[in-house]
Amino acid sequence: MSSLYYILWLMIFDTEHIVTEDEILGKEIFLLLRRKKMRFIEFSYFCPDCIFSAQLVYYIHWRMQIVIKKVSYKEQVYQYLKTALIKGELQAGEIYSEQQVADQLNVSRTPVREAVMQLTHEGMLEVRANRGWTVRPVSEDDLREIVAARIAIEGYSIRWLTKEAPESVRQKTLAGLGVVQEKSRPYIASDHMHYEFMKLDTQFHTLLVAATGNSYLIRIHEQMRTKLEQAIFTSLHHRRRHAEAWEEHAAILSAIGRRDEADAMRAFMVHMQATSRVFGVAQ
Repeated sequence: MSSLYYILWLMIFDTEHIVTEDEILGKEIFLLLRRKKMRFIEFSYFCPDCIFSAQLVYYIHWRMQIVIKKVSYKEQVYQYLKTALIKGELQAGEIYSEQQVADQLNVSRTPVREAVMQLTHEGMLEVRANRGWTVRPVSEDDLREIVAARIAIEGYSIRWLTKEAPESVRQKTLAGLGVVQEKSRPYIASDHMHYEFMKLDTQFHTLLVAATGNSYLIRIHEQMRTKLEQAIFTSLHHRRRHAEAWEEHAAILSAIGRRDEADAMRAFMVHMQATSRVFGVAQ
């Protein structure tokens, strides 16, 4: 059996820190024993590499506010298929069936059908009448449009951070970006661990957009996320791309820290040009 990993669907809030599912991805979650006089809440977890089951466990916390999202079978199947898509474990041109996935994950066909419908709506899959479904490949047009949308949305976010953002927001964002850079550092000397580096790469750019607090930009950027992750994961197979992307992020971070809008945008456009080149759609 391949190494297990769990996604814990919770977000822990306090005044200083937010823990998201991206930070927990790849870590094993163990059941904590209940103690007297401590309040506890329930959460669900799943293991994409195990026989599928949503097991109920307890998480004990007594200082922070906890917001829980219970994970349905449909959501579990959706995350499983999306991860397989991003990693290239599901191949374009292959026909897959609901029953095939249901048998593999030990669930009924209903959550598989619902997950496939969602991924089809997001442009990741194509349904073949009376045959099943297949992966919709990322086309050159997709890549060009993703790059153009990122330049518009992330470029605005960088300009806003350097010129208009309140100092408290800027400092909080810089701290978050710095944490992502440090987490990425162990991967820069390696041309492996593409999935782990890709998740951190995507998180870096997500933090830039999230800093604006603009719900429309955040929503549009999020809608591109799976296609973007799929494209980034493929691009990271280029030799030394981990190190190059890390250095490009560092240049963006440094310029934002100096409130140098022109330098930040130059660094960002260098990054986007390099991204376009490895995507094979150099502009």
